[in-house]
Amino acid sequence: MLQIQEKFNLTKQLFVGNDIPFSQRAVIWNDVQLTRDQLFENIIKSADYLLKSGIRQEERVVLLLNDTPAIYEFFLGAIAVGAIPVLINPKIKLEDLEYILKDSEATVIVSEIRPLKELETIFNSTPFISSRNKMIIQDKYVSDGSILKKNKEYFYPRSSKTIFIEEEDLEMSFVVKHQDAPAFWQYTSGTTGKPKAVVHSQLSMLSNTFNFAEQTLKITDKDCIYSIPKMFFGYGLGNSLFFPLWTGATVILDDHWPSMDRVTYLIQKHRPTILFAVPKIYGALLKYEKDTDYSSVRIFYSAGSNLNATVNNKWKETNGKFVTQGIGCTEIGHVYLSTTPTSENINATGKPVQGFNVRLKKDDEEELGELHVQPSYKLLGYHGNENQDKFLENNWYKTSDNFTQGKEGDYVFSSRVDDMFKINGRMVIPSIIENHVLENYAVNEAVFVALENEELSDVSSYLCITLLDTTTNETVLLRDLELDFSQNMPSYMRPNQIVVFDSFEYNSNGKIIKKKIIEQLRQPALI
Repeated sequence: MLQIQEKFNLTKQLFVGNDIPFSQRAVIWNDVQLTRDQLFENIIKSADYLLKSGIRQEERVVLLLNDTPAIYEFFLGAIAVGAIPVLINPKIKLEDLEYILKDSEATVIVSEIRPLKELETIFNSTPFISSRNKMIIQDKYVSDGSILKKNKEYFYPRSSKTIFIEEEDLEMSFVVKHQDAPAFWQYTSGTTGKPKAVVHSQLSMLSNTFNFAEQTLKITDKDCIYSIPKMFFGYGLGNSLFFPLWTGATVILDDHWPSMDRVTYLIQKHRPTILFAVPKIYGALLKYEKDTDYSSVRIFYSAGSNLNATVNNKWKETNGKFVTQGIGCTEIGHVYLSTTPTSENINATGKPVQGFNVRLKKDDEEELGELHVQPSYKLLGYHGNENQDKFLENNWYKTSDNFTQGKEGDYVFSSRVDDMFKINGRMVIPSIIENHVLENYAVNEAVFVALENEELSDVSSYLCITLLDTTTNETVLLRDLELDFSQNMPSYMRPNQIVVFDSFEYNSNGKIIKKKIIEQLRQPALI
């Protein structure tokens, strides 16, 4: 069990709470390597810089940053002085950014170099930023030097390269808070409406790190972590910031957007022992034509969405290990159900991670139920008084995910509650069709959706797939699927049409955007 004082500062605790030597290598970014000591010094300077910028306790600092040491410096620097960092996608659409700036009432923005028009839009979109001095441009960690030369006119007065404060000039002290006090915010992906700000306590990610990274995955200071999901995503923030700092592991940071060439290059160059990814990445790596040596990796991990058994089996055949997987959500902070690196039950999502209670909310005669999760730390809910219905009494959270539970206690993901639909009055669980197809055919992704025709009061269903590899005979596959459905599925569960896509669109959390599929299906040229 995690032993922690009732009051502490999260930034300081991450560095001194586990007796990791300050000389230990902490971060690799391009050809830059930083020890914990160097990183800590840079964080302190950034914290002092924020104070001199006028930031006050509990004020929000929006971070529009790529995955570089700058996230460590400003995210943990803000927490050090009692401010609330809000890390969001640096490629966010301007209309979504405007909404978040107003919703968070941010008083400081730390941004990558962006075109002047965008910066002016960002600056003018919120009444809470009183001057240009509250816009900080991150120009300290930039892989492409031409960006600096081309964008000099975009620099604002305050830029991270100016953070060269002498030790004797430092004025800050760590702000101590109660373990249940807010430490940082994360915005949900907004797939069902406007993004919502999840408020995380000081204890939430410390507890997640201790229970999942240390106790479940057994990460130590001998490990090197590479997380393909970015840090603006809750999954990536735990993987790339909290886990390495607490355990003493080294982390590989990359400010490029992932491509298979880039991912395999970093794996070959830095030889990580733990690879965190989403199912889409494992499917893409299997299709990647160049040979890649994964022998350094002791744990392949997948979360963000459900990893199908076909891909996992093929990964084992190709690379000698199954992918360990789990599920989590922004509201909880990280993974709460997980398999272990020694598990070979690839159909399961996993068992509860230490520190979590779970239950299935279901009818007595049903196997399927909605999963509720209760962490050992206090859930603070969403910012504001609205939309709190998912946070229940006694610190329970309802996930909107349907699961079944096997005889050995493993939980198996079934579907999102909102994804279910009715055909001829009968309830359809899309994952039954999706999993059947994924497990038995050369399909990389499968999505079963319904379109309602309001004029005819009718509902049509569509099985949408992408192929596992280029050698698959599409005509034969479609014929086999249609024959299978006609012989083995009740009529209401048979898709009215099977549509092959080249690819699906994903949100920033690595999940297929089903509403985009539905939009495409409404185009007559496609179907």
